[in-house]
Amino acid sequence: MSENGKTDTNKKRRRGAPLGNKNAVGNLGGNGAPFGNKYALKHGKYTGERKKIKAKRAEWKRYFNKEIEEIKEIQRKIKANFEEYKQHRNNSR
Repeated sequence: MSENGKTDTNKKRRRGAPLGNKNAVGNLGGNGAPFGNKYALKHGKYTGERKKIKAKRAEWKRYFNKEIEEIKEIQRKIKANFEEYKQHRNNSR
């Protein structure tokens, strides 16, 4: 604390547990992830395999968007032909 009763903001704070903390005594940590673990692929933003997966996903997205547009165009043609057929049928009665 400084003279006026406020905390000194210029003082560097220590990181980590306070001195004398006994919470982790005896803890050696784990062995890490199990063999074959793929968490880094799911959550690792910059892993090489993740980049390959993202590129492949983008390729699939482009392909399927193209396919979807083709299907929509076919649906439009079918609808137009059906409307034409209905008009022709109504006129022939």
